Order: sequence, then structure tokens, then C-alpha cells
Amino acid sequence: MGIRRHVAVPPGTTLNTVTPCAACKLLRRRCAEECPFSPYFSPHEPHKFAAVHKVFGASNVSKMLLEVGESQRGDAANSLVYEANLRLRDPIYGCMGAISALQHHIQSLQSELTTVRTEILRHKYREAATITSLQNNNNNNFNNTTTSVSDHAALAASILLPPPPPPPPPPRPPRLLSSQPAPPPTPPASLPSPSMVVSSSSSNSSATNSIYNPPPSSTAGYSNSLSSDNNVHYFD
Repeated sequence: MGIRRHVAVPPGTTLNTVTPCAACKLLRRRCAEECPFSPYFSPHEPHKFAAVHKVFGASNVSKMLLEVGESQRGDAANSLVYEANLRLRDPIYGCMGAISALQHHIQSLQSELTTVRTEILRHKYREAATITSLQNNNNNNFNNTTTSVSDHAALAASILLPPPPPPPPPPRPPRLLSSQPAPPPTPPASLPSPSMVVSSSSSNSSATNSIYNPPPSSTAGYSNSLSSDNNVHYFD
């Protein structure tokens, strides 16, 4: 006959006789309804508890699960499974190797992201420069068209309209006494020479005398001759 094993069950605890959890199945014990492993280690995935039991031990896993809150026990069980699998895969670095590889991968992705952002900025700047050059060309063409139209309009106006009068001459600057000397006075009209004055006066007087004084008669000449004859020189 086989040996029966009696499992000590705390009072008030019911046994889970339908489907024992993976931990109780691996430990070959009856799974109680309040088993700490039952909610987190399904009997359909026995390899998870096997890895945890091999790396940490069943008692240590039970203690770590009971030390955290009930709402966080599921995350704690998953992290224990992850760490146990990595430790079995890499006995030296364990989960540290995976963390380091993830960090290198993140750095590589960040460098690629920086390169992509730089290319995007270059493309944006190139597109903005192209748009600016097109706008400048359009403005230049518009200015040239406007200039040509205005030139044609000015030419037509110059043909149809008479030319404008010339502008007035600029005002003469005022004369400065200190810098510009006064012009010399105008010389008087030339006076006649004294000889011409005397001759003219004598001619005028002779003409006057000839008009108002008649010439001497013959009697006057006779008297004169007599007077000259009477002057006889007695003392020769």
C-alpha cells in the first residue's frame, strides 16, 4: 500500500482540489484556496514557476509577494519570472545584459532620430528658400512689367503733350562787400581842350564884334594918318 501524506492546513482554509496551481503542482502539494502562488502562476504555464523556483526558491518568492501590496503582486510575479529567465540565459549579467543592450538600442535610435530631424529641418529650409526665390522672381517680373508699362505711358504722354517750359534760372547770389570789390565809377564824357575853347570863344567874339561894330570908315583912316603925321620928331 502507498503512503498517505497528510498536509497540515490552517483552520478556516479550504483546499483547491480542482486545479492546483503550478507552484503546488511542482512542489507536489495540495493547493489551498488562499495559496499565495495560485493567482499568479497558472497551471497551464508551469515553466514560469520552475524558473523562479530554480533561481530564487519558493519560500523567497512567497515572502517577496507578501511584502508588496495586493494590487502590485501581479507585477512583482512577472518581474521575478523575467529576471529568472534572463539569469538562466545569462548567468553572468542576467537582466543587466538586457538592460545594457536596450540602452545601446535607445542611443542608436536617438542618433537616428536626430539625423532624421536634421534632414527634416534642411528640407524645410530648402523649401523656404525656394519659395522665397520664387517670390523674389515674381516681384522682379512684376516690377519690370510695371516699369515697362510706366515707360510706355510716359513715352505716349511725351508724344501727345507739349514739352514743359524750361525751369526759371537760379537766383543770383548776393554781392558781398568784403569778398567782391565794387566796380569802378563810370568816367565822365571827354571835355574839349583849352585851345579849342579859346579859339571857339575868340571866333564867337569876333563874330559878335563884326555883327555889332561896323567897320571903320575912310575918314577914320584919314584922321589916323593925320595924327601919325603930326607926330613929328624934332630931335633927330
